[in-house]
Amino acid sequence: KMQTTAVLCFLLALVSCINTVISWGPYTHQIFACRYLQSTPSSPSSVCNASTIYPSSSQSNSVLGASSPDIFKRANLSMHDLAFAGHMFHYAKYNTTSTLDDDGDGDVEFDAVSYAYGYGLHMIFDAIGHYPNLGYLTWKYDHELEFAVDTYEVTITPDFSLQQFTTYDPRSFDFMMEFSNYYPTINSTYTPPSSVDVKLAITSFESYTVAERAGISLNYGYEKQMIQEDNYNATTFTEALEHLERAYHCAYSAIQYWTTEMEGGDGDGTIAASKTESYIQSMFDAGKCS
Repeated sequence: KMQTTAVLCFLLALVSCINTVISWGPYTHQIFACRYLQSTPSSPSSVCNASTIYPSSSQSNSVLGASSPDIFKRANLSMHDLAFAGHMFHYAKYNTTSTLDDDGDGDVEFDAVSYAYGYGLHMIFDAIGHYPNLGYLTWKYDHELEFAVDTYEVTITPDFSLQQFTTYDPRSFDFMMEFSNYYPTINSTYTPPSSVDVKLAITSFESYTVAERAGISLNYGYEKQMIQEDNYNATTFTEALEHLERAYHCAYSAIQYWTTEMEGGDGDGTIAASKTESYIQSMFDAGKCS
């Protein structure tokens, strides 16, 4: 009973510290991205273990990017946006020199293109998970279900190492500030946050992930949570997992669509975002994602 109370108290604290914009938890975002990058849509999350998760530095940069929108929305909510991610990806490919360069200083080298791609993965996973009324995550139980799913993902991938922004080359921070300051030339309504606000957002988010990891170790009731808070009325844990996997598969399809849009034509992030959102809507309208 004391352990259950501790988990509930942690969960309440967790909910209170998260911004109003909802999203999957950081572990789920990174593990989902790992699965996609390894092209294993039909494999369990356990493919992302210590021996296989980062066969290259570019992949680890994408996995880092896959949780980053939830960092930077704390500095400016407009940074949590698929069009923002698409324009960042285009900018990284054609307007920056921030690519892999092992300087032997012990930190993880930064690859702006891979990082920006992972940033886009995050936004698409959110678009699927939080699709109005029909998405896997609901407004009523959003934070509790995120915590339960994060617990599940960590439980089946015990060797998973969450990628933290501060363990990467300082160019990762420089790139985010560089693109953020450039973005008003694309979107005149965007106001770049200060470097101080961005650094505070990073510190806040990483403190949150440490606290969540501690709470996960106490969350023995995550299977029950995933059943009770399921948006599709699951009655068993097997059904709840099927619904989670369906959300992942829908996101996988949407990412492929977005990637094609970004790599074709002039790679306009705003157009690609609009088309991808329409594609996601068509999948839900056809009953493929709910």
